[in-house]
Amino acid sequence: MVRGMSDPGVCHGARTGELCLLCGLWLREAAQGFRDVGGTQEKPGIYPGNLVIDSATMVIQDLQQSISIAEQDKRNLKGKTLITAVVRQIAKDHFQQVEGRSKDDILAICERLLDSAGWYERTIAFQWAFRIRRQYADSDFGRFETWLEKYVNGWDSCDDFCTHAFGYLIYAFPEHISAVKTWIPSGNRWFRRGAAVVMIYGIRRGQGFEPAFEIAEQLLLDEDDLVQKGYGWMLKEISKYEPQRVFEFVMDRKAMMPRTSLRYAIEKLPTELRYRAMEK
Repeated sequence: MVRGMSDPGVCHGARTGELCLLCGLWLREAAQGFRDVGGTQEKPGIYPGNLVIDSATMVIQDLQQSISIAEQDKRNLKGKTLITAVVRQIAKDHFQQVEGRSKDDILAICERLLDSAGWYERTIAFQWAFRIRRQYADSDFGRFETWLEKYVNGWDSCDDFCTHAFGYLIYAFPEHISAVKTWIPSGNRWFRRGAAVVMIYGIRRGQGFEPAFEIAEQLLLDEDDLVQKGYGWMLKEISKYEPQRVFEFVMDRKAMMPRTSLRYAIEKLPTELRYRAMEK
């Protein structure tokens, strides 16, 4: 049942904060553009475009209620904040409310969550977007690029989005890697970190090594430590498949490569290679 109906005159269930089965059925039929009234088909009072907005509000209110309830249990908290695992479980539990919708409807609800600017809602939005990854189309790149610019404001949100939803899209549509490379000169540190981190999903599946090395080369002298850690992490993931090549990449650039990115890159190398890379 979906909580959050604001007009108690809509149905008897709304008086208890619930959306009754009858109204739920009517909303589903409204999504198809009609409802059956007395055996005849009649246009409903709301249309599919408005339906997404109205039902999105219900979904968000239900999520917020679950978050509020979870916050009352100290076992769910780290300090005054919900632990990430609890937020992800809430996201998983509530996904059934939107699971049957179209990709565009679900992404529209995700954007409503992202607009709230809360990290709980952002985590849920990125998780839901990843849940529908099999429905992605080539044209979704522009939308996700906008999300990266508008909604990512820290290394944690950058990594969450880029190693899951956005990372999958780049894995599925590698022709967009050329566009990813255009982020490298950006003044936005999350675009620059994202240029490396977004490659990790594919790298973990044996794809995209060549462009990843090119990205590392172009980010090599970036002065931002979070960008250095980002491309160092990317190289570390490649080293699980091609340790010798990562070792050679590092050794050839050792004199100018920041120590932060070097340490990240060699972390998973065999002990002998790692010691040689760390020698001054």
